Amino acid sequence: MRSPLENVLLNILSDVDNKSCSEFLAKALSPPKPGAISGSLNTLRRIGAVQLGAEKLTPLGWRLSQLPIEPKLGKMILHGCLLGCGNSVLALASCLGVGRDLWNPGQATPSQERHRLLLAGKAQNSDHLLLLNLMREWNSMKPTTENKSFFVLKYGVQLSVLSKIGQLRHQLKSYVEHSGMADSLKPEFCSEDANDELIQAIAAGCLFPSMARADVEESHRGGHCRGPIISRKEMHVALSASCVARGSPKPFDQHWLAYSDKVKIEDRVYLCGVAPANPQALVLFSDRLYLASKANPRFLVRENHQLESRVLQVDDWLSFLVLSEDDARLIGRLRRLYRRVADEAFRRGLTNDTKETILRVREQLVPFLCDRKPYSGYGRKNSFAIQGRKRRAPEAAAWKVDLDTEEEVLETQPEEATEKESFRTVWG
Repeated sequence: MRSPLENVLLNILSDVDNKSCSEFLAKALSPPKPGAISGSLNTLRRIGAVQLGAEKLTPLGWRLSQLPIEPKLGKMILHGCLLGCGNSVLALASCLGVGRDLWNPGQATPSQERHRLLLAGKAQNSDHLLLLNLMREWNSMKPTTENKSFFVLKYGVQLSVLSKIGQLRHQLKSYVEHSGMADSLKPEFCSEDANDELIQAIAAGCLFPSMARADVEESHRGGHCRGPIISRKEMHVALSASCVARGSPKPFDQHWLAYSDKVKIEDRVYLCGVAPANPQALVLFSDRLYLASKANPRFLVRENHQLESRVLQVDDWLSFLVLSEDDARLIGRLRRLYRRVADEAFRRGLTNDTKETILRVREQLVPFLCDRKPYSGYGRKNSFAIQGRKRRAPEAAAWKVDLDTEEEVLETQPEEATEKESFRTVWG
């Protein structure tokens, strides 16, 4: 059997005797290409499992190396446990782990599509909420043959895959309980299991960098999500037939979409497991975060000009506007605080001291992740906005600060963009 290369690299790096992944894999019967190894290592760095500039695991990476699931889904489980919704995130990650096999092959009936839309939340466009509510209903009903047959026909799912999901969930739960984090699944700590907005934010943020951008104003023609949707590598992608947003009459409420997988059929790329991702989740769970401006504030003060809006920049493709530098630095401090606490929990497990610290941090973090309305202390209304990009040319920034280290970054002048950038407000 073949394993995903990211999981193989995590297992190699978890052995302190192995110094180089390339040297170790070169001894395999069919070694992967060097480009595939470097690409997988870069993905692990972007999700925070491998240290920047070295082939060494972070505390999160050590935990992920022991989980029998894709690293991004493992990250989702671990952060969900810390933020108080471990049981629900375990169910969601187990569903995403089996991929598209859950749904019956072929087109769903109109009745099945209507029932799926009812489970997909108020916006009716989140596969994550659909899967989560589907498992809640499945686990709450009496396991009789009649009930199972009715459930399968009602939603168009495969009974054998539902059993696989249950087995994977039990396996993942057993790992969490035996890894020093058993208290994260207890009712007194796991108090956010019914908070769907938090669960969706964690799931979407932890799927980074698997992101796509949807044009909210043009993504529905005739009541269907047809695009344009752009991924990081492909200019145009489509939603797979299993995506609930494909048949939803409502547009996406966010520009950025998180997806769990993508497949290529003939010449078209399709996204699977799609859900909107709010800016708060992306700036919290991304690998790096910068504060950038088109002009250096030192020169603006000297020349007596007004300071323009700043850009919270994750990379050359994903960035947001923030109205003030104070808001951006508050977000950076909250991000650093949570990362220190999370690394300590991943390293030592949930001790009494760690639990108390996490509960205090959660009081600030949960409202920040959930609330799409104004939140005192982390920005006013419309403090976030999407920086839309027709081309992948990076924004010209004369001044840039790494919010993880509070150090200024020397920027080189990028090539001129071929099309003007457009800025769209996220919060209305």
